Amino acid sequence: MKKRIFSVLLAAVLVFALTACGGSDDAEAAKEAEQAVENVNVVLINTDGLGQIASAAEGEEIEFSDETPMSSAQLNVPEGDSYTIAAKPDKGWKFVKWTENGEDFSTDEEIVVTPEDDATYVAVFEEE
Repeated sequence: MKKRIFSVLLAAVLVFALTACGGSDDAEAAKEAEQAVENVNVVLINTDGLGQIASAAEGEEIEFSDETPMSSAQLNVPEGDSYTIAAKPDKGWKFVKWTENGEDFSTDEEIVVTPEDDATYVAVFEEE
């Protein structure tokens, strides 16, 4: 539901911006912009336990930040694109698994995802 509301709002802003600029292809450009927004999957990444997550687009390097560790993130992934997401446990904790939409997904700390729909990934950590 939130994705659709966001898509409609973004498309409306794009239509307004394109119309304000003037041009013969305004309607066609607005339609293309709306289709592009509809083909984006919202990927939520969270943690269960103490640890941090990081993500990177295909071909980019994963970087964890000790200054500002992340325990949750939202990615807007265009359909067909891949992202690498990784988990790193805090001291005294160990990584157990990733879940996708509540189901066990992988026991690898670093995974590559190519979502076909909105998805939620959770890095599960346990105390050592």
